[in-house]
Amino acid sequence: MNISKLVKITGKEAKRSSAAATNAPKFSAGAKTCRMPRMLSLIAAALWMAVAGNATALSNSAQVPVLLYHSGEVRNPCDYGSYASVALAADLENFHQRGITVVPLYWITEWALGLRDGSTLPDKVVGITTDDGNELDWNDLYLPQYDCGPWRKSFKTVIQEFHAAHPEYPWYSPHVSTFVIASPVARSLMTPGPQYWTDGWWAAAQASGMMEVYNHGTDHDILEILSKQLDSALGIYVPVGGNADGDWKGHGDFARINDYLTSKFEVTKAATFIAGKTGAWPDLFAYPFGNATPGLQSYFATFGAEHQTLAAFTTSGQYVSRNSNRWTLGRYVWGRDWTTPAGVNGILNGAGY
Repeated sequence: MNISKLVKITGKEAKRSSAAATNAPKFSAGAKTCRMPRMLSLIAAALWMAVAGNATALSNSAQVPVLLYHSGEVRNPCDYGSYASVALAADLENFHQRGITVVPLYWITEWALGLRDGSTLPDKVVGITTDDGNELDWNDLYLPQYDCGPWRKSFKTVIQEFHAAHPEYPWYSPHVSTFVIASPVARSLMTPGPQYWTDGWWAAAQASGMMEVYNHGTDHDILEILSKQLDSALGIYVPVGGNADGDWKGHGDFARINDYLTSKFEVTKAATFIAGKTGAWPDLFAYPFGNATPGLQSYFATFGAEHQTLAAFTTSGQYVSRNSNRWTLGRYVWGRDWTTPAGVNGILNGAGY
């Protein structure tokens, strides 16, 4: 069935998508803007709401939980508190039982900024995110060192299994937003090894409708960078923080990304590289370590035409609302803010769900 024959995109949505593509910064050779998954999701959302006969809408006074899971978190005994994919799968079932819909983070962001009306969303929604761009976001991995069998399940597989169990859901839900580290040099040094931090899956994830790829900065100021190194793919030296203080070892805290140059290198240079891999400008940002320094916030607020970013997320453990600061939107972190099903239920209860 061709859903485009059943539901039309409104003029406002079509105009916004067209403008976003038109105003996106120029990419490297071969890269293209790609808003089609997002546009198709708008069509699917309208069809889903119509078929479901949903008469409710997200309130303008809502407090929306945005949740962060790190897909690479796997430890024995591979239970809810030690294996991110187990926690995500359990939480998706929990949301289903509670009548909560996982929608794309971009829609929640638009709603928070007053760019999307609550009538286009269900009355109870959550956003799902993952940081760093671990291979387990998208690909199952053979890791026999754990007690729960040799294969570790990716977030993509978790979503696919949920859909198999609940075929009534639209293809865009559940949806995960992954914030990836751009620098190939930094990723080549990251623990436990470069094979866990590749970028070959980013384009497929972006085109899938179940995941979108966003910006987590150039290098995360990772501790594994021990000297000044040229990243020729981005045309800059890493760690980026060395431009601020002359110390060319990673600090592991992002505090020195606090002026125009380091902010530009961490945000816009990273976005340009990511866009070259996915074909879509990554217009959401997640601060490494959740550290929204004053300099970074000032860069976002002042140089919008340069970075083309809609909003940025911390790990503040706060709900997203229409009163939120667009450059410090909150997220709750699995493993810190909750480690049990009862813990996530507390977050949901706090949102009035």
